[in-house]
Amino acid sequence: MNRIEKYTNELRPLSFKFSSGNIAIDNFLSSDDALDRTIGITYVLLDEERTRIIGYFNISVSRIDEKRLQNGEATYHPLGGAAKINYLAVDSKFQHQLLYQTNNGDKKYIGDYLLGQCEQKIWDIHNDIGIAFIYLSSTKEGYHMYRDRNFYEDLEDDMNVAKNDKDLTCKDLYKYIDDLYYYN
Repeated sequence: MNRIEKYTNELRPLSFKFSSGNIAIDNFLSSDDALDRTIGITYVLLDEERTRIIGYFNISVSRIDEKRLQNGEATYHPLGGAAKINYLAVDSKFQHQLLYQTNNGDKKYIGDYLLGQCEQKIWDIHNDIGIAFIYLSSTKEGYHMYRDRNFYEDLEDDMNVAKNDKDLTCKDLYKYIDDLYYYN
């Protein structure tokens, strides 16, 4: 598979051909936000000819808090730093393309490869910046990939994260950083 590289302004013209089937996710890639380091860092997977973006992800930092009720009031206590996967998408032309099947029958697709590369980037820095979790808000279309094939768990009722308006219809998922290489 091709290598992941940091998204740059030179690659931006390719973003206008990217179509995942989700307009909000597609629009992010072609927006200034995809290049804004204060929002997150965007990485892309290009085809061999470097003429098309196969997929991309954007990651930033966040935190997961424990929600506690004290005298009827909610208080929040840090559980740990988190890497936030803001966006992860595969162009519709490459979706559902099987890369390989494991010995136990598990199927791995381009989206799984992209997620694995994203997790590797997070793993590489987790001890340097204090990450205990990976957190994301999944669309219903991506939920199966994260939950069933890559061992993410639904955010527990007593866990709290900052939410963007775009995340309100999505399902919150998390994984302990130490579980990254336990399952893979």
